[in-house]
Amino acid sequence: MPILVKVPDVRKIEEARLLKMQVCSKYSGKGRAECSIWHCTVRCLDALQIHHIRNDGKSHRGAAKSKGAGINIYRRLRRLEFPEGYRTLCANHHALITARLRALR
Repeated sequence: MPILVKVPDVRKIEEARLLKMQVCSKYSGKGRAECSIWHCTVRCLDALQIHHIRNDGKSHRGAAKSKGAGINIYRRLRRLEFPEGYRTLCANHHALITARLRALR
């Protein structure tokens, strides 16, 4: 019996990367896909994430009844014409800010 190997769809992967770059560029405030913290120069697309400024990501995903993770959040933000309340952060700054906000609860 032959072993079936799922081959990744290169076109979909590239479309997802371009979408993430577009959204991260919009929310960085720097005009390019980069962490929005003024002294941070992280530009690695794989290390960039979207941060809910009001720290309402969990409730927002629940209200939207969608997973909200991965490519879905980027699609939704573009479809809504880039609403306010988000910013691009590198994974390190995202984790630090989220931890500090949780500690304040």
